This record gives sequence, structure tokens and C-alpha cells, in this order.
Amino acid sequence: PWNGIEHKQYQSQLLFVENDQHVRLFIENAGNEPVFFHIVGEILDRVTQGNRVQSAATETWLLGGSQGMIVDLVFDEPGAYAAVNHDYAAIYTGAATVFVAGDPFGLNPVLVEKGVIPAPVASYAYALGNPSDAVPPMGMNSIAHPALNIHGLYTDEVASEMQASGDYVALWEVIPVVAEILTS
Repeated sequence: PWNGIEHKQYQSQLLFVENDQHVRLFIENAGNEPVFFHIVGEILDRVTQGNRVQSAATETWLLGGSQGMIVDLVFDEPGAYAAVNHDYAAIYTGAATVFVAGDPFGLNPVLVEKGVIPAPVASYAYALGNPSDAVPPMGMNSIAHPALNIHGLYTDEVASEMQASGDYVALWEVIPVVAEILTS
């Protein structure tokens, strides 16, 4: 995380995915500099720009300024995968995100034993959720997310309402509990 836990809903977060599940990313380069989109350790199975499939099985894709693309991929192996601009200088400005696929850290047995989850899960999203501002509205062909956590440029009042609804995971409460379980 880029800030302390007191920043609650603004905290940077991981994105959790299951292994062998089709994942579709919608990527927009809102800047005027090119982005060399790359996920370390993964192949971009299909890149689509402007209703045309541009590439299949590539590692890096050039996205010009003010352009968008759709990336389809499958995370075949458990692991932590960093999505970066292959112009690595951009990483130092925070231009990176991390996908956690499957159970790469072997936490399932511990979380089941401690009662955090009832049975082994295919993704940590079942316990921690994915950021509420990173999940598009559910469409007919969308993948249901097991849980959403409170993340976004919400006012404290809106974040409190989301937490009170019981429909969202409040990571600032869950992470210290899970950390205590894993370190005890």
C-alpha cells in the first residue's frame, strides 16, 4: 500500500483473479505519452483496439496517447503478476498494479483452520474482495465477483454507508485481523 491504513477507501489494492479463468481488462491511456503495456510473467492472449483483434499471444503492447484497448488473458499459474508500463521509469511514479492469481502463498489451509473462510477458495477475492471501483457493472456475460471491497474516491460518508450496508468488505478492518492470524 502506498499510504497508511488510516486512508481507508483510498488505499492502493491488489486485484485477485482465479487461475484458468478468462480475464478481460479495459485499458485506457489518458495521457499523451505512449504506454508499453506488459504483465510480468504473463502472455496477453488477445489485444483488441477499435473493434479489431490486433495481436494474439504477445508480451507487450504499445498503446498510444488517448487510446484504449481490450486485453484478454488467462492466468495459468498461481502467482503475483505486475502490470506495468515497459518504460520502467513510469513504475517510479506509481504506474503499476498487481494481480494475484489463485493461492500463490498457500494461505488456504491457514485461513480455513482459523475460520476466516469455510473451505479452500480459488481466489483471495472470496476473503478480501476486489476494489469496488475496478469492477464494471454486471452484464449478461460478466463474471460474478465473490466480494467487493470499499475502494475509490468516495467521501467518508459514502464509504461509511457502503460499509453499513454489509455488501462490501472494509479492508481497513479485515487486513489487520488476517495479518494477526497469519503471524500468530
